[in-house]
Amino acid sequence: MKNFIVMLSALALISCNDDPPATINITSKHQPAYGIEGRYKLIEMYTETPVDVNYDGVPTTNMLEEIDCLTGSSLETFRAVIEITDHNNSIVIDHANSKVTPNDDTPPDCFHTLRLPYDFDFNFETHEFEITSRFEERETECGYLISAKVIDDMVITEYDKIFFTSEGWQTVRMHMKHQKLEPGIY
Repeated sequence: MKNFIVMLSALALISCNDDPPATINITSKHQPAYGIEGRYKLIEMYTETPVDVNYDGVPTTNMLEEIDCLTGSSLETFRAVIEITDHNNSIVIDHANSKVTPNDDTPPDCFHTLRLPYDFDFNFETHEFEITSRFEERETECGYLISAKVIDDMVITEYDKIFFTSEGWQTVRMHMKHQKLEPGIY
């Protein structure tokens, strides 16, 4: 009888753990989204190496200063949107893209908005998105997503993208930071 009570107590302790598993596909109807879903506004976009994407002769790491013309949108409305449904988890991130490649020798007149969708699982220990599906054709234009994570109320992403630098065309690491918006703000 004593062994039965000890075993029952141990089982009760194990079953009372409310922590989510380390990695989970949170599309399950039985798992809450843990507060990550919603809309996030772009607040920072920078590179580790100075770039001159607007060809004004002034390279900088602050991409928000480089994008001086944008068709179809404004940087003020750039978003990352995390949606959790019964069928999938997705994050859609707005990018400013010029379609300029090392084979082009004409600077862009203006940038355009391009949205990149990703499906993901979420790792609750590292707060990172584990990308399960991506739109590789668009990533060749906007940069390849290296990492995405949630810290407090921010989504932080890193990309590798080919940019024109003072050293010529090279792959540069680009960072974007989005701040969570209050519900109902678009």
